Formats: sequence, structure tokens, C-alpha cells
Amino acid sequence: MFNKAKIWFKRKILHKKATPHKLFWDVILEEIYKNSPHEYGENVKITFNDDKHPLARKVGMTGDELMLEIEFLERQGLIKKNVNVDMKNVPYHMTLQLTEKGFDVIFSLEKHRQSGRIQGAIVIFTAMVVFTGAIRYIAELSNISPRTVLIIYLVFFMIVGFLGLILMKKW
Repeated sequence: MFNKAKIWFKRKILHKKATPHKLFWDVILEEIYKNSPHEYGENVKITFNDDKHPLARKVGMTGDELMLEIEFLERQGLIKKNVNVDMKNVPYHMTLQLTEKGFDVIFSLEKHRQSGRIQGAIVIFTAMVVFTGAIRYIAELSNISPRTVLIIYLVFFMIVGFLGLILMKKW
């Protein structure tokens, strides 16, 4: 679901007229990585440019967009096609596999995402410390009762906790 939202955001907000391979290659590469090598491929019945291809349906793309993405990833040396044509009576079947360069790119993408998660947590905790200090300062200046201060803290921390859970699911 997150991949579909990411594709929608990139299409509608970032680059309305950009070509697909300049925007969504990371989504396709990550999906191949998660399910490599046997999940996604093409055979006699279904090809990559088919809108009903499982990978196209999974990420919310058309078959033509998927074909462009796969060609782009292959030209960049991030994936390779493993074609099974050795046996005479076996119909055509091809799967996608990551190359060593593809694994390196996935590793750096995941490292970048992890760094973003940590930075997001630091921002949330910093905001909590600043808010706590501000409420305490205001409470001392205006003689707000400790009970009121406690209620303000509880409401704030509940909101921050809820928002933190939502953000962590998106990351």
C-alpha cells in the first residue's frame, strides 16, 4: 500500500510529466529484492507489459510503465534476467534477479531510510523536551495548578504518541 501511495505522490505532486523510469525505479527494485528470484518474472502466459502482471498490480503501475522500469534497471546493471530456455519441452520462463550493484543500491536505500527514522525520532523527542520546558515555564509564571499542568502534559504526550505511531508505520 505504501508503494502505491509513493507512486501516486511522485506522479501527481513531484513530476507530472516525467517519464516513469526516472521516478519509480526504487519501488520496483525494492519489490524485486523482497521477492527475488522466483516471485516476479514473465512466461508464455504473462509478460511485463501486461497490466495484469503481478508486479505491475502490486505497485500500481501499468504494464508499459513496468516494462520501462525493468529495461531501465537492466541497463543500469541493477537487475538481470534469468531465462530458462535450456530444456526443450519447457515453455519460456524468465525471472528477475538483483545484481551485486543492485544489492548495493538496496542496501544504501535501506540505510538511508533507517537514518531518516532515527532523525524523525530525534525530532519528536526534541519537540517533547521543548514543549515540556515551555509548559513548566508558563506554569511557574502564571500560577497554573499542578493538576492542570499534568492534564496538559498527558494530552500532549498522547497526541505525540499517536502521531509517532502513524509516522513510524509510514517510515
